[in-house]
Amino acid sequence: MIKKNDSERQFSWKTISKEYVYSDERIKVRKDKVEKSGNFVGTYTLIEKNDFVLVIPKNGDKFYLVDQDRYPIMSRSLEFIEGGIEVDANETPEQAATRELLEEVGISDAKMTLLGHHWLANGHHTQGCYIFLAEDGKVSNHQREQSESDMETLILTETEIEEKIADGTIKDTSTVAAFMLYQLIN
Repeated sequence: MIKKNDSERQFSWKTISKEYVYSDERIKVRKDKVEKSGNFVGTYTLIEKNDFVLVIPKNGDKFYLVDQDRYPIMSRSLEFIEGGIEVDANETPEQAATRELLEEVGISDAKMTLLGHHWLANGHHTQGCYIFLAEDGKVSNHQREQSESDMETLILTETEIEEKIADGTIKDTSTVAAFMLYQLIN
């Protein structure tokens, strides 16, 4: 299989028009009239949402995850630290990662390393995820928001995380992808 680099690949979609059909403080739903490769004209509906951060907190050989209620799935979810970037406040991804780390698990002064950026669901969503590794931070009391009062911190080894992914306990795709990226880099 021949792999083309980004400069050799060509994007074949053309936007003819855009219409916002729904908008609130968190998302916008857009319905575009599009053309692809000159032989298809149709409608493409997508969701615009600001990027978010995911932080992999690691102290020594232990990782910090949170178990919390996730309303859209009406269930609990075990995942790494995740949160929105406050774009209106001109917050950078690293600042958001640092803030979320302190809020959710009470870790500060960690060595932050950007591991990468992934798209959440690029078939219908503009939101991306900045993935950070936070190492050897100081652990103190978390500063969770009221909506996060149900959150519990779990401290796991790499093997325990692998087991929880394999047995379906960890289902959050951003957490699974970030953990795989961490393992590939390290």
